[in-house]
Amino acid sequence: MSLGNFLKSFLFLSIIFLSLIGSFVYFMDPFWTYNHSHKFNSIQYASNEREQKSNLLYFKEANYDALLLGSSRVTFLNQEEFKDIKVFNYSFSLAMPQEYSSYIEFAKKQNKKDFEYIIIGLDFFGSNKNVEENMNPNDIFEHINSFAYRYKLLFSIDSLKVSLENLKRAIRHNYAGRSYDRHNIAYTTKIDENEVLKIVENTKVEDFIGNIKEYEFNENLGQIFEKLRKDNPNSKFIIYTTPTSKVYLDKLKELNLYDDYKKWISISVNSFDKIINFMDYNSITINYSKYFMDYHHIYPEYSNLIINKIMAKDESNLPKDFGKVLTKENLETYLKDLN
Repeated sequence: MSLGNFLKSFLFLSIIFLSLIGSFVYFMDPFWTYNHSHKFNSIQYASNEREQKSNLLYFKEANYDALLLGSSRVTFLNQEEFKDIKVFNYSFSLAMPQEYSSYIEFAKKQNKKDFEYIIIGLDFFGSNKNVEENMNPNDIFEHINSFAYRYKLLFSIDSLKVSLENLKRAIRHNYAGRSYDRHNIAYTTKIDENEVLKIVENTKVEDFIGNIKEYEFNENLGQIFEKLRKDNPNSKFIIYTTPTSKVYLDKLKELNLYDDYKKWISISVNSFDKIINFMDYNSITINYSKYFMDYHHIYPEYSNLIINKIMAKDESNLPKDFGKVLTKENLETYLKDLN
């Protein structure tokens, strides 16, 4: 075979190979830039929720009444279980308060209007000054806005890897730690209660999310919260603290962080006037082996308990001690009772 024919054959086979990869990635749509759904992309691995959820807002027509923000603990709240309002769940792993402003502005731009409600699930680790810095939100937005972004994704190695993982999960019908469907609803695999006890008991302090072992209170937290309110005067803020197992609260006491925990609650209440606190000792957090998959993630099937409480809807099935409504008027008494 002549060199010319060899090069032509090589080029032809390369085009065929790349076409097959691009077609497969398009078929699976791992970064949520297209709208098609089928059984093989029905279980989606959350490889980069910041980018994936931003894609959902950017490439699909957005028309939402409310924006839901928070960490991985908030991802399990089903946005379709909110009654009477259309909510977009824009939460992602290790979300920090200082990031929210940028993501809110991006979401408002795609939504083409202010949100009637901005709902935020706060985490204690979000008050830690020493948490490792996340990717700059503007870098994500610039990436999404870059030339031929979603077409370049078709030939990305990362896209191919996630597509293969999604195919595997769909075939095995395995949600693993966390997976999404095509409607931004998160699912997880149920774990035996005895196994949960073992997992939680064997969790070391250095494994706690948010570098809690190197904790230092972020004194700028109040300013961050105040800026959120100032930048969104047309939105009503609904703020709650994410529930964690009693083991986590016990560890905060052991690490002498309980005063910081109370300071975090106090600043949150004074910044937003009212919060709903689920992160205390209550029927759900004490009985964590039933309701949690680990020390801090409540199962999606119980997310309606949180939603109904924060939205003041049907609370008939809600334990009375789960979700304390805190205001400036009752804050001092509540903090004293925590002792």
